[in-house]
Amino acid sequence: MSLGGSKVTQGYCVASFSFGRVLMSPYLGKMSETYGYRTTLRLSLSLLITGTLMYAAAGTPYLTGPLDGLFGTTRAGLALLVSAQIVMGLGSGTLGVTRAYVAESTGREERTKWLSYLTAVQYTGFTVMPVVGGFFCGLVKPSGVIPGGWRLGALDLNEFTLPGYFMTAMASLSLALLLTVFKDKKRAEKKKAKVVERVSDDYASEKAGFGEFSRFDVAVLGCLMLNVATKGSIAVYETLSVPFATSHFSSYDSQRAGFAVSSAGALGVLALLCMGLLGRCMTDTQMIVYGALTMVAGTGSLVHFGDHKNFPPSRFEAAIFLLYSVGYPIGHTAVIGLFSKIVGGRPQGALLGWFASAGSLARMGFPILAGYASSYLGSSVVFMALIAVLGTAAVGVQYFTKELARLSTE
Repeated sequence: MSLGGSKVTQGYCVASFSFGRVLMSPYLGKMSETYGYRTTLRLSLSLLITGTLMYAAAGTPYLTGPLDGLFGTTRAGLALLVSAQIVMGLGSGTLGVTRAYVAESTGREERTKWLSYLTAVQYTGFTVMPVVGGFFCGLVKPSGVIPGGWRLGALDLNEFTLPGYFMTAMASLSLALLLTVFKDKKRAEKKKAKVVERVSDDYASEKAGFGEFSRFDVAVLGCLMLNVATKGSIAVYETLSVPFATSHFSSYDSQRAGFAVSSAGALGVLALLCMGLLGRCMTDTQMIVYGALTMVAGTGSLVHFGDHKNFPPSRFEAAIFLLYSVGYPIGHTAVIGLFSKIVGGRPQGALLGWFASAGSLARMGFPILAGYASSYLGSSVVFMALIAVLGTAAVGVQYFTKELARLSTE
């Protein structure tokens, strides 16, 4: 907004990041199979460093001001900001790569646990980084400790550029660790040959009764749909939860609602760290069903067609706890673990890259559809639709539990 944009421009900025990640995730996944993880991650971190520097430059008036005339009524800073978001999205398309690395470094029994630890790191970033950004904004804003920021050589450090330079430093540190500490893994050609020979005539290759699709094909497609259902659903809550709270409860403003959601996300990290213990008494399919039904329960507590004055805030608080702290982190991580085990000894990078892209598309599409539906039909209709989606996912997994269990242990 401070660069002269509107809410529409803000929407493009947010969507452009996901757009870049959707495009790059499958390519980086395939690249990791061909050139190894170190080379792939080096490329992604280089893109991230470039993108964060572009982001910081977008908030630097003396860099973008002379270029304003080239963009007519659009400020150069806005064009650079959207471009930076795309580049950072391209560099962030490594979910499939990192998951594939974990998958190839762990056995089947331990895989879901270690994938949950990886997800916990991601979850922590979602929870912590907005706080870090808020800290920098508070530090250098006009009424902050350092009013208006300061100049450090060619760097203009203000509330918009400082978070960008901080992320540049973090990405540079990660690149240094990658080049000095990280242990690469490369698939052996002999191992590939054995895998291809073994899977050519096993249970996974049998026809599933859906045209020419094999059991493996159907299982992979099913996991992609589960990924879309869980990712898309949580994206809707990320979009609607704060506006829902502020419009329904006089005691909630945007800051308090945001803090409540962030707190629930922090508890979700603890749930992820406990996945190892949970995995000792539950299978992946059981955790998926449990997670989906927990999300259904949380969503159900938000459905309300009566007077908002009779809608207690405790139901909203219970909902975000069930969704962010329990249902989504456990259920979605179990989907990742099940998918990886079904892929088995086959190359994981490309398939997990497509898996990540499917999730990113869901995060883009579901909120847009929910926004329109909420505007015309009300938020409760949206929540009822999500109950149907998540409930169908839980029933489907329960129905095909035996087949999924066999495919994930072959």
